[in-house]
Amino acid sequence: MKRLQLFALFIMFSFSAGSQTDLETRLFELPDVIFEKIQTPEGFKSAYKLKIKQPLDHKNPDRGHFYQKVYLSHRGYDKHTAIITNGYSRGSNVITEVSRIADANQLNVEHRYFGESVPDSLDYNYLNFEQVTADLHHINSLFRKIYNGKWISTGISKGGTTTIFYKYFYPDDVDVSIPYVAPVNYSDEDQRIYTFLDTIGSDECRKAIYDYQVRMLKNSDTFKPYIRWYTKGKDLKFNYLNFDEAFEYAILEYPFSFWQWGHDCSKIPSREEDTDTHIQHFIDIVGMSFYSDASMEGYASHYYQSGTEMGYYGFETDDFKGLLKYLPMDPNPSAVFTPGKMEVEFDGTLTNKVAKWISENGNNMIYINGALDTWSATAVPPSDKKNSLWFFMADHGHASARIRNLDDNDKSILQIKLTEWLETGIDLNKADPSAYKTRKLVDMMTGSFNSSKQAYADTAYFDITLHMYPIWTDRPGHWLYVEQSVTSFPDKPYRQRIYRIEKDGQGFVSNVYEINDPSRFTGKWKNPAFFDSFGESILSEREGCDVHLMPTENGYSGSTKDDLCSSTLRGARYATSRVSIIPGKIESWDQGFDDKDQQVWGAVNGAYVFMKTN
Repeated sequence: MKRLQLFALFIMFSFSAGSQTDLETRLFELPDVIFEKIQTPEGFKSAYKLKIKQPLDHKNPDRGHFYQKVYLSHRGYDKHTAIITNGYSRGSNVITEVSRIADANQLNVEHRYFGESVPDSLDYNYLNFEQVTADLHHINSLFRKIYNGKWISTGISKGGTTTIFYKYFYPDDVDVSIPYVAPVNYSDEDQRIYTFLDTIGSDECRKAIYDYQVRMLKNSDTFKPYIRWYTKGKDLKFNYLNFDEAFEYAILEYPFSFWQWGHDCSKIPSREEDTDTHIQHFIDIVGMSFYSDASMEGYASHYYQSGTEMGYYGFETDDFKGLLKYLPMDPNPSAVFTPGKMEVEFDGTLTNKVAKWISENGNNMIYINGALDTWSATAVPPSDKKNSLWFFMADHGHASARIRNLDDNDKSILQIKLTEWLETGIDLNKADPSAYKTRKLVDMMTGSFNSSKQAYADTAYFDITLHMYPIWTDRPGHWLYVEQSVTSFPDKPYRQRIYRIEKDGQGFVSNVYEINDPSRFTGKWKNPAFFDSFGESILSEREGCDVHLMPTENGYSGSTKDDLCSSTLRGARYATSRVSIIPGKIESWDQGFDDKDQQVWGAVNGAYVFMKTN
């Protein structure tokens, strides 16, 4: 009987092994690696979600373990490999510009103690850079058995800091390191942040920032009731900090966020502007969610690292005497919010040692920073002693300081140096290969359309006008303002939305957002710049209503998924949308269905056909 069972198992294993690809066979041979095939990104041959067993303590493996999530995107065994050192959780398999530029395989590593990469019980004693970089070294050691090319490490923000510390602990693991907008703080209240905020921009702009903070604090009894209702609408909870503490923290945070994300000084409200304008600006720039319970929980591990060895920042209060009612004046309030308010002691020995070492030994590094970004204050300072490159990008902040946004001269410098270090040609035009395809889709969607020809031929259809025009063109992503109305009533739109077009595998996804108080935007498709003074806080995503578009012979077509887009119009339970886009024409078929899957609204016989009019 046992022989029969063993024979059956052998047959099953042989069949399974026979169906494996060569890469899957190699992954199977790696110790303590679990893998699951996922959708392959464009330009790659295959992709997998990995779970890699890591010890909690690399020096004492018997103290327990956890499984670290890693996304592997495979191009070829002889290609370079980019290891992405995330600073937080990694929710999906995002392909970085470095991997595209270098035509590299990619290992996108979720940081320990974030997302799915957590042990059964969080012992924060094992959350430090020595352990974090040992995780990366273990992954590097495993995949050197598979990949033969050069290695690159890269990360953004805290992930960029991790790239720098990885270089310090394991200088021979990679051939090139590319940290983006990466701070190396000297203390848990780095004084360079204060110097930056006291000197960045013009005197007039800094005064406008300060005056706005003072008005918000002096008139807090007027502003806070509105903001409190806003947080209730967003279902934000405030227990770690109470609402009043969170509000004052947000006001102190305002200049940091203003410069970090590269905002426009001309958009700061003056004293003459009304309450709504002041509150909307507050929500757009800093808001309250960063100080809510959800944020405290989501960033708990980050705050622990900041408060123990990574360093962070605080808030100077001398200029706000008599205005702060809920936060201390002395010592300065800290931006570190440790898990459960645990008491920790900061030790700056490591971060200062790394800062010194990297300035003396940090070769083959490319530092990408935004000159407007507050975190550039604590970036690794340039040095002509090392074979490395520094870019402080004028007019760029934390989100836009990227290789694809470098000017032509800097791109040329970077390309020459990166080609030298990788010993192979690289193409910076690949930094964003989807840009052309995205622009092509956005161009097809842009303009004014109507269904007048269809309505004339078939009275079952109304004459509808559709306007779609790009907004926020200087911000990441591709955004379209959408306005629909019966053609005879152009000033009374029945639908106003904002779409965000994003790459999604081989196609695109159009994320759909409702607009808070949409009437103020009626007709503003004629003046897209009107939206520049507003942020994403005006949006509420219609979850499940995103339209997934795949390429066709001469355009794109797609739909919403299943019954995920909820609708209550005319007794409906859910809505569906089917869309076809070709140059000069958009076909859109929206329908609502009830609990019995019976149609209760929308066109019955087919899609509305919108022809471009300009």
